[in-house]
Parts: sequence; structure tokens; C-alpha cells
Amino acid sequence: MHTIAEKKTKGDILMKCNVDYIDEGFIASFYGSISMDDIHDVNGKLHGHVEFDDHHYQIFDFLNADLSNIVLSEPEEAASMDYFASRSSRSNVKVALIACGSHAIELCSSYIDESKSMGSPWLFGIFNSLTDAKSWVKS
Repeated sequence: MHTIAEKKTKGDILMKCNVDYIDEGFIASFYGSISMDDIHDVNGKLHGHVEFDDHHYQIFDFLNADLSNIVLSEPEEAASMDYFASRSSRSNVKVALIACGSHAIELCSSYIDESKSMGSPWLFGIFNSLTDAKSWVKS
């Protein structure tokens, strides 16, 4: 396991995002108020990581994050970026999104719907716990 990104400061707001590479996959855990730019920053770190082309899964944990600053149409850009990234990586990558609350789940669903409509070869799931997400990505 090695950490790719940790705490960072945006203006006066402390935002945490830990990204670890574990067992051929990435786990990104978000804390505090985040924006779509924060998610794009993490995606960029993943896409540029030396292990990206050979990874098997991605887990994005939003349970401790406040996603209220993200509007429903914003995940489309992340889906587009991931679609292009999927063309240079394994086709059987599993992407697990961990969320609770209607707005967070709607955002995750929007991302998945957009990804599928573009023809992404990756598999997607929404979960309410890290345990369930880990179980799914390793199955």
C-alpha cells in the first residue's frame, strides 16, 4: 500500500482526500466539503499513476464528504474523462462508489449513466459501505 494524495487546503477550507493504491486498485476517501474540481484532481492523480494501466478497481468513498456544492450535471465531465482513460487501461475495471443520502446517490447514478451511455467497458456499482464495495471489487 502506498498513499498517492493526502490532506490539502483549498482557500480557508481544509479538505481531506486520501488516495491509496492497495492490491492492484485505488481507494479514494473524501472528507469535508468537496467540489467537482476536487474529484477531477484526484482522477488526474489516478490517471497519471504508474499502476493505472494495470489496475483492477477504483473505490471512491464519499460517506464523509459533503457533496452539496456539486450539481447533477457535473459528473458528466468526470465520466467523459474516465471513458477516455478506460481506453488505455484494462477493460474489466470495477468502479465502486460509496455514498449515502439522496443527492450523493443521484450524483453517483448520473456519473454511471453517463459512463454507460458513452460505452465505457468498466463495471460500476453504488454501495453504502467500504466493506461491501471491497467485497464487490474483489469478486
